[in-house]
Amino acid sequence: EKKELELNHQLDELNIKLNQIVNESTNKINSLQQTNELINNKLIGQEIELNNKIFELNNQLSDLTTESKEKVTSLQSIIISAEKKELELNHQLDELNIKLNQ
Repeated sequence: EKKELELNHQLDELNIKLNQIVNESTNKINSLQQTNELINNKLIGQEIELNNKIFELNNQLSDLTTESKEKVTSLQSIIISAEKKELELNHQLDELNIKLNQ
């Protein structure tokens, strides 16, 4: 009976230690879950910021592309006008040369 009491006492002590370990583990798990949640929230926030920046940069790129195309078209028109003017001036120069040579 004495032995049984002693074993029951040891069993009680082991149960107390086991409960402490379970409680500490549960606390650590809860703490890790909270930390994980904070990290996930920060990551989600950063992802949203990055997506907004990407959207903004894509819009800027689109605007620049449109602007560049417009400038190219404008330059092409200027070149065509200059070539026409050059042809006119060459024609006038030819006419003047003919008159000078007569």
